[in-house]
Amino acid sequence: MDKDHTLQNLRTSDNGSYIDFLRDRLNELGIEAIACDLGEEARGHRYALLLPHDGDAPRAWQALHQAPGEHEHHLQLADARDNRLIAFCRSAAVRRASLALLALVLLGSLAEALLQH
Repeated sequence: MDKDHTLQNLRTSDNGSYIDFLRDRLNELGIEAIACDLGEEARGHRYALLLPHDGDAPRAWQALHQAPGEHEHHLQLADARDNRLIAFCRSAAVRRASLALLALVLLGSLAEALLQH
């Protein structure tokens, strides 16, 4: 195998979604990268980000240096998930459903009050 076909290990992690995020980030920059599951038996981290072309290494390392760290990425995902939940809770459909449920509760209370008299 010649040198251009040696895979360079850029990053390892136990978080496969983070490795996928980094691969996608590199691919968007035109840098081919491979996300690899090393299996449950792997010593150390389970997932690896591999670079198939040495010529891309300087740009890849620069892009990884600028990318959010694993913890920051996790916080960004949680923040995005929270924002989607907040947007859903504030949506017109949820407001209508809440009003309909409130109307049902009030009607039930009214019916119960009328039946007790």
